[in-house]
Amino acid sequence: MYSKMVRTYLINSAGRIIAVSTNSKRIENLLNNSFVSKTIIPSYCIVEDGKPDFQIYLKEGEKRTKFRLDLTKRLAEISIPEKKAISDYQFSYFLLYLFQRLYQENDMYYLHGSYVSKGKAGTLLLGGEDSGKSRVALKLCLTYNFVINGDECLVFDNKTRRVIAGSSLMQMSKEKLDYFFSNENIHLAASNRERQKEILNTREMGLYSEVSEPITRVFYVHLNPYIPRFIELEPFDAQLSLYRDMSEDIRGVGYALLNLNKPLPSLDTYKLAKKRFRVVCDLVKEGIKVYSIRGNLEEICRTIS
Repeated sequence: MYSKMVRTYLINSAGRIIAVSTNSKRIENLLNNSFVSKTIIPSYCIVEDGKPDFQIYLKEGEKRTKFRLDLTKRLAEISIPEKKAISDYQFSYFLLYLFQRLYQENDMYYLHGSYVSKGKAGTLLLGGEDSGKSRVALKLCLTYNFVINGDECLVFDNKTRRVIAGSSLMQMSKEKLDYFFSNENIHLAASNRERQKEILNTREMGLYSEVSEPITRVFYVHLNPYIPRFIELEPFDAQLSLYRDMSEDIRGVGYALLNLNKPLPSLDTYKLAKKRFRVVCDLVKEGIKVYSIRGNLEEICRTIS
């Protein structure tokens, strides 16, 4: 799905801009409409003008696959044969992969988690895939009057100690949402019940705020009804855990994206790694507590609140 005409899109996320020049009509649909890109790229939007921090040239319908990445010139060139179309998921993650380098150069850090606040305190929820971060965030808002400042993919600004970008959309399976749909206090703006079982728009629900509070504590969440546990991590363990999460994909994508035959290389540098470690050491030294919490949904939310 491509044409001879090349269009350029300026994609803004947390103040960083990537220009995408492409002949692909699929990319236009992705950038304007895709739920995937709205959850993977933190608070992204298409802007009319601005100086790009990175340039991508993407051509579809070529004879063979070609990929060139030049960090010095801030340039990526991608050619994809007609039979190897790029999916929304692949291209969104490629953009996030590049944005992570741009964030860190400006003392901002990508985190996979949820961020909620109450009063003047911000709470960061981290954990592995499907550990229950979004469910805990939603329950805290519905029952304990927290506000969601971002879900899934977040950008933490070290200068202000705040989360400055994150999605207001949540994607959950029907099974995970059964509890919430049985709660009479939930009133969703969307009228399509089937769509509600897949996507929650916390902005429409009145649970989302773009203005976040400074981070005061971090919880590593593990929804598990059989092994309740709540411990405060020692400073060294807290630093290592936060450093690992801030280093997630910038060290390279260990799986093939964009239908390439090899994984993407690391975008990390010694200078950026050293700065990340200084950031996590400062956070812990300044008194931000880091906890590991395990239990059922009610127990975890009651403890956090």
